[in-house]
Amino acid sequence: MILTKNRSSARRKVLYYIFNLIIPSTIVVMFTMFSFCLPPISGERIVLNITVLLSMTVFLNIASNTLPTTSDSTPLLANYYMLVMVEVSIALFKICLNFS
Repeated sequence: MILTKNRSSARRKVLYYIFNLIIPSTIVVMFTMFSFCLPPISGERIVLNITVLLSMTVFLNIASNTLPTTSDSTPLLANYYMLVMVEVSIALFKICLNFS
């Protein structure tokens, strides 16, 4: 009888997640903060917030295709994307209320 030790390890590619998911979403969040610096009367503020909302939707779609599927819990990154989308939606709603 021959005994062999088989050591295998699986590691996530941390840099892949940082460069492809976290850094772009952080830049998009900075655009959201920048939108509050624009004058409220200008139409660019609405356009910027809609663009940010659409880009966060795309990032959420990419994250859901990239992250492993589990039924136990929602990944923290997906919760972050949803929180940012809610924040941008509220900001967009508030801007639209100021116009009317």
